[in-house]
Amino acid sequence: MGIYNTISPGITSAIWGMGVLYSIYLGLIIMEFIFLSRDDHKWSKFFGLGGLLVGIAAHSNLGAVFGFLVGRPLANGVFYPVYFILSAMITGCYLLFLMYGYKYRMNFDDSKEVFLKHLARLLGLLLAIMLFFEFWRFLTLIYGGVPERAETALHILKSPGFLIGELLLGILIPFSIILYTKAEAIHKIIWASLGGMVGIFFMRYDLVVDTLMYPMQTLKTIEYQLVPTWIEYSPTWTEWFIALGALGITLAMYYIGENFFFLDPKDHDDYFDHYEDIK
Repeated sequence: MGIYNTISPGITSAIWGMGVLYSIYLGLIIMEFIFLSRDDHKWSKFFGLGGLLVGIAAHSNLGAVFGFLVGRPLANGVFYPVYFILSAMITGCYLLFLMYGYKYRMNFDDSKEVFLKHLARLLGLLLAIMLFFEFWRFLTLIYGGVPERAETALHILKSPGFLIGELLLGILIPFSIILYTKAEAIHKIIWASLGGMVGIFFMRYDLVVDTLMYPMQTLKTIEYQLVPTWIEYSPTWTEWFIALGALGITLAMYYIGENFFFLDPKDHDDYFDHYEDIK
């Protein structure tokens, strides 16, 4: 498949570009990790910068897969290429809070607490930008009452998945905690990040389902056809188990990385300080 994808590129296909960019992105991240493990910061910075640039291109290209859907006015446009970059950064912040909370058992020294407070301020800024984007996105979708576009937007605004999952858990609760505590309540922000990851799931779920829920009309309008209704969807058990399996693989890989690699300099020093005892 990789060979065929290389010798017969679909330049005009956003999905082809997504596959190529994410493959390069993964390779650069792996190389960065190898050089970081060797404490070689010259090459790790080189591959890290390359990974950052290709990652931005990959995430924006993924958004373009939806932005190019001219048959779906809800998704068509420039919003999703930017939205995917922003939501990826928010997801990364949530994951960092959860990883630090798990790694250090919610007990942080001064240096890590300072880092997490700076990260909380960054997360607060990103969530504020997301709220700003979402406000204008829905206002422009609803304004003018354009058929399909406005109806779909109003339908989304009434759905529990958007209101509770995406808006409340994914944005408002973490943002309110950061704003109210001035990014000082690290433990509360870590717990809010757990809900934030649930909100990120609903962001991705609603993104796909909401884009396709409006019924498409046939061109044969003179023939009798049933009154179109909203397309309702719920995941099957197979899809749930596939998603849970993917989550399990991810957690297993993190556990392996956490226990078999020296991801913390202190762990590295403690190991070699007690090397004779370990032998």
